[in-house]
Amino acid sequence: MLKRLIFTVPFLMALLVAVLLIRSVTLHSRQLPSEPYQAVALNDEAAVARLTKALQYKTVSHFDHAQFDQEAFLGLHRHIRESFPELHKVLQCETVNGRSLLYTWPGTDSSLPGVLFAAHLDVVPAEAEAAAWTRPPFSGDVEGGLLWGRGAVDDKGSLMAVLEAVETLAASGHAPKRTLYLAFGHDEEVGGAEGAAHIAALLKERGVRLEATFDEGLVITDGIVPGMTQPLALVGVAEKGFASIELAVLQKGGHSSQPPPQSSIEILAAALTRINRKPAPARFEGAMRDMFDWAVPEMRLPYRILFANRWLFSGLITRVLEKMPSTNAGLRTTVTATMFNAGEKDNILPTSAKAVVNCRVVPGDSVQALVKRIRDAAVDERVTLTVLPIADEPSPLSDPSAPAFTALAQSIRQVWPEVAIAPGLDIGATDSKHYTGLAQNQYRFAPFWFKDEDLSMMHGVNERVAVKRYLEAVQFYALLIGKVSGR
Repeated sequence: MLKRLIFTVPFLMALLVAVLLIRSVTLHSRQLPSEPYQAVALNDEAAVARLTKALQYKTVSHFDHAQFDQEAFLGLHRHIRESFPELHKVLQCETVNGRSLLYTWPGTDSSLPGVLFAAHLDVVPAEAEAAAWTRPPFSGDVEGGLLWGRGAVDDKGSLMAVLEAVETLAASGHAPKRTLYLAFGHDEEVGGAEGAAHIAALLKERGVRLEATFDEGLVITDGIVPGMTQPLALVGVAEKGFASIELAVLQKGGHSSQPPPQSSIEILAAALTRINRKPAPARFEGAMRDMFDWAVPEMRLPYRILFANRWLFSGLITRVLEKMPSTNAGLRTTVTATMFNAGEKDNILPTSAKAVVNCRVVPGDSVQALVKRIRDAAVDERVTLTVLPIADEPSPLSDPSAPAFTALAQSIRQVWPEVAIAPGLDIGATDSKHYTGLAQNQYRFAPFWFKDEDLSMMHGVNERVAVKRYLEAVQFYALLIGKVSGR
């Protein structure tokens, strides 16, 4: 028996190593060949100047719609009309619900489902942190090859790049076979209920069918995804759901000189701690599975061995990925406390304490299951839970083998041949959710480059885009729009 073990164990170990290596070296790359393309004629300086001016309009959105600066939105509308005369000659333009815009370019074959490109006109506030910016947040300054301003990436960069691309196509005499829709909502940053939702309702009322929608979303990552030997463009084929949940505690007040065993603040803080210590389980499925299937053949060793053999190393992979916020967010439903309110005076026991946890729900999970998990984790009947009004379930999974995805991948590889492509999970929230019932597939991709240190500028300080990358984005959209509308 001992002799058998002496020979069998090394044999089995060698066999296991052989299986791991064979699985990792025989992976088939899913990347499309990079083909040359004919760049559209573009006045670079004028295109940059148009984006600069767009960034100067303070189109900040608020949950209280009475706080919207109507003149800022109307000013941006005028800027778009004046900047793109050829577009306005051939596309029908409508103002929807006072601030949103819908453009329609009728196709030559009305029997085909159309395609929709979405972007949003609004931005998040920046005034409170303006002093921390290198350049003023609404200046649109160009310095050092960078264009600075709130909305440069999210999402006026994409908005203006799409308009520049359509302008050049219209000027060249392009005649789309499929009807092309440009849908620009005005309140995406606060859920899109008054903007994209109204546009979607209007299209549904008209019986519009869409082959695909294209919206902001994931980006070209440079040095962010572990093991990649080249930049990786991630295309969102699914989107996490969204929910904010208020947790509240109501207790007797009184003087702080006679405290109870636990104040309302302490009860709530303890519940939040317990919730934080019980994260949702990791899920290697759907969009995350597709991402690894596409990315692994492009990884270097030993990452390729690890990710090609998830059946054996899933536990180790999970531990590695969950250490980084950007990759941990793709694995699981996340719950994080973002608001806490209690107390009015330092010597008075607060009668109530309230907190809000913001949750991003991974596909395969649900808002209902999330609420139960939080309630179970809180383990305290004194804590009540209320789901706040804006709550969205995770999106369906779109097909990464569909022709529209292939067209998008081809366009990326043409403009940036050094970039690999993979489907992925969008961990944020976009206006795409409002068009779900109209479209066969939805893809979320913003054609901008991000290193790890750039991630903090999204909704943060010093939002900016490289001028070179912005001009490349125009070329990308011109290629993509030509492909998907001309088929």
